[in-house]
Amino acid sequence: MSTSAPQSTCELATEHIAQYVRVEESARMRWDGSMNSQIYLRECIIKRLVPFIDKYYQREDVLFWPDLASCHYESKVIQYLQTSGVEFKTKQNNAPNVPQVRGIEMFWALCKKEYKKYTDIPQTLTSFKHRWTRLAKRVAATSGKVVMRRAAINMKKIGYKGIAGAN
Repeated sequence: MSTSAPQSTCELATEHIAQYVRVEESARMRWDGSMNSQIYLRECIIKRLVPFIDKYYQREDVLFWPDLASCHYESKVIQYLQTSGVEFKTKQNNAPNVPQVRGIEMFWALCKKEYKKYTDIPQTLTSFKHRWTRLAKRVAATSGKVVMRRAAINMKKIGYKGIAGAN
């Protein structure tokens, strides 16, 4: 696995998707119940996100773009990200419901579309994980750069023309 810096934002995002599907089982998290800022900070940010960034990137090269869940923007989470040097999309600058600029949304949509093509249902969680991992790697390899390039183009269009400018 290469740790050299990619040349463009599209390559960085594509590499991130590819690495995401290769994350070790120990780094994955399944949570039953409600997420709160304390759990999110400890389990997602401190135990997973920051070590992932440090392993594959330089912190100054990453823009963390969380969704709009309230626990993602609690003051202790914001303070930790700021003091840790992880740049993140602020809540004020994180437009809701704009999947055109969130490449990961299109990536997941493509994965789900591919998954629907299967006619059999995995009988165990392990077989589901194996299937999903193979599928996600395939989608990342075939569509990752295009998806992220489209998101970057749409961001620029929205900057010039507003949300109606994106497609």
